[in-house]
Amino acid sequence: MGIQNGVVRLSLGAAVLVMAAIAPSGAFAQVYRCSNGGSTYMSDRPCNGAAVGKLGSLGPTERTRDMSAPSYAPPIGKAPEHQAYMSAQCASLNDAIRTGPARGLQSSSMQDLYHEYHQKCQEEESAAQQRLGQQKMAERKERQSQQMAEQAQRNATVTSREQCSELLRILSSKRRQLDGMNAGEKADYQRFEANYNARCKN
Repeated sequence: MGIQNGVVRLSLGAAVLVMAAIAPSGAFAQVYRCSNGGSTYMSDRPCNGAAVGKLGSLGPTERTRDMSAPSYAPPIGKAPEHQAYMSAQCASLNDAIRTGPARGLQSSSMQDLYHEYHQKCQEEESAAQQRLGQQKMAERKERQSQQMAEQAQRNATVTSREQCSELLRILSSKRRQLDGMNAGEKADYQRFEANYNARCKN
């Protein structure tokens, strides 16, 4: 009797292994242990007769799938400004180094890229950085010159407005004396008025 029980337990274990092997990947297969008369058998369907017990499920569970490691992609930095002054080959190598970690390159591949870049592009990078510095300096000087010109224009506008205000004051004073002027003084007044109109009313 003990030998028969051992055979039954061995058969049950073998059945579980067989059903686990044939279960589709990711499936949630329920296994039932059923009894038919004096014999016990395994089934992936509910028992028609008396159920001896439920053995559980085969395959990965939802919890197992949820515990998968999250993916991580390193951020890609912006291309350096001086890259615009480099050759297509060195700019391409620079991009390859900058995006390498995000593309999953191993450390050995990254070291090869750094070595190639150092050999081919070190001097070119220094020249590109120098050209970028010169360009920025030229742009800074241009902005300063433009700001100085704008300030000078504002100062000239203020000065002209003040001068026109003074000319108008003098013209108004002469106009009040117009009736008492002789011919020469009236001619001077007319020239003064024409000068004011040309300078301040246009």
